[in-house]
Amino acid sequence: MEKRYLFLLLLYLITSNIQAQVPTKAWNELGLKIAATLNNHDQSVDQYFDKMAFLNRFIAQNPRNKDIKKFNRDIRSQWRKFSIGGSLAKQPTLFRYEYIGIHEDSSLVIRQWEVGEGLNYLLFKLDYINDTWIGVDLYVMMTGEFLSETMRNTVYLPTVIRLIQDGKKSRQEMSNSEIYIEASKLMQKEEYQRAYTKISGIPLKERLKAHQILKLNLSYYLDSNEKILRAIEEYQLRFPDDPSFEFIMLDKYFLEEKYEKALTAIATIEAFVGKDDYLNYQKGLIYHLMGDLRKSEAEMRKSIEQRPSEELYYWELLTILEWQKSYGKCVKVLDELQKEFAYSKANLREKTLEGYNIFPYTKKFKRWAK
Repeated sequence: MEKRYLFLLLLYLITSNIQAQVPTKAWNELGLKIAATLNNHDQSVDQYFDKMAFLNRFIAQNPRNKDIKKFNRDIRSQWRKFSIGGSLAKQPTLFRYEYIGIHEDSSLVIRQWEVGEGLNYLLFKLDYINDTWIGVDLYVMMTGEFLSETMRNTVYLPTVIRLIQDGKKSRQEMSNSEIYIEASKLMQKEEYQRAYTKISGIPLKERLKAHQILKLNLSYYLDSNEKILRAIEEYQLRFPDDPSFEFIMLDKYFLEEKYEKALTAIATIEAFVGKDDYLNYQKGLIYHLMGDLRKSEAEMRKSIEQRPSEELYYWELLTILEWQKSYGKCVKVLDELQKEFAYSKANLREKTLEGYNIFPYTKKFKRWAK
């Protein structure tokens, strides 16, 4: 009898473990699908997002105030037009998206990035609705909060306060909300300076995180290091203990050449989002700037190992190896590029001549290029 109980216990543990693995596999597949559809830059990603469940995360449930009830009805009616994919596609930069992994058994981590345009992480919070896993909210690493929180704090609550009481504070909050909305629209029209001036009109002590993040984004679009540093320093003063602090500070560390702090910031980001090949790439760049070419090479090789389909990493590795004068290794990188991306020797020869100053004139390259 005891053996039977042990057998049943073992069977239960095995089947429980199998059941626990099923969501992980399904979530990973879902994460890859979401990233793929995000790269379409259209509304196709909406199929993986329940916009009404998202709406219910930031509007008041069963309010007693009749004006708020009417406001909620109006929002619900208009919300059917909302598109998470359409909103992301309206950004001035068409970012690339990569699925990274599962965060704390609750969200799917998607990297949003483009070379020279910045880095962000979007965490799709999942819920099981109508027999399927679907996104119900979006945690934005750069803001350190869920999109529902941003909507509640910048748009919904100021309106609710105005409806409840018409005091000085409520009018001011509504004014800031209107400024934020107008500045966002100007940014979508690529009128960056006007949008920057508009959002800067909100006094620092009254700015919400979304206000300051918008100002920071506009600083990047204006390509002004002075404005970027100012916006980051304001963020540091206003939200020193925010979860997004180290993420925001990373660019400041780069601009100020504080590379050890930049590495610490990346470690903090890595602890939050998990292993990401692009973070290894970033560490490789930092070690290169610090003059540690061996560590730089090691990080770049880790990036390639994790995501061999990303061509950027190979060319950066080639740059590092050229600095090391490791021309034999450079040739091996060209072979890997030819194998992975189906380049002809002629194409690789041309790209190398265009992008590198020393390696193309070495005997090893000339012998390879024949």
